[in-house]
Amino acid sequence: MPKQLVERLRQLLDDPRPDVRPEHRASAERLRGGLWKRLRTELHDVPLARRSTAGLGLDLLERLRSGDASAFDALFEQHGATLLAYAAKSLAAHDAEDAVQEAWLDFVRKRESIPERVEIARWLFGFVRTAVSRVQRAALREAPLSDDPPDADGDRAALELLAREENERLAKALASVSTIEQDVVLAFLDGRDATEVAAQLGLQAGHVRVLKHRALQRLKLALGGDA
Repeated sequence: MPKQLVERLRQLLDDPRPDVRPEHRASAERLRGGLWKRLRTELHDVPLARRSTAGLGLDLLERLRSGDASAFDALFEQHGATLLAYAAKSLAAHDAEDAVQEAWLDFVRKRESIPERVEIARWLFGFVRTAVSRVQRAALREAPLSDDPPDADGDRAALELLAREENERLAKALASVSTIEQDVVLAFLDGRDATEVAAQLGLQAGHVRVLKHRALQRLKLALGGDA
């Protein structure tokens, strides 16, 4: 699969828009309080008078770059609960909150490096994807290897079929597997072997092969058994 198509798949996965439940909104509000304590040195309150003149019409990202705390608050209001709902699909509630908190901290601290004209939601989901995958990798490194026997020939054939799938349909199917499994499948679609993927993700090659095999089995079901 050409690299630009793999990148397109990553972009589609970075903005999955999960269903948000009331408990996600409640957890997001608790999370916001914890974030403020950690962001006091990064952001500052902008007086209302200045905010309504100098800040009028300015992009939220531009205001955030200047350290305007109200811009962060507006972004969190728009995306906080949705990001938490996304993380909660792959992690336990406590781990999901930790991952989203770390993602927001990364986003704020790296705000200068974010391109000016971007879809902020997609970037935020990208930060959360990275944080969720980090938690899942840490758990895998502590877990024993599974006894699941990967089928090398069957997996190779399944990957070849996936490479011919429509991107939107494949992205929808990929959303049904864990974040770490998404990373593994995308790396193999990008032409990397198990050793390279293992080095990239900080895992054993055996773990990577098992993750690939499990993900491909789930993708076959998600795609109606076509792959």
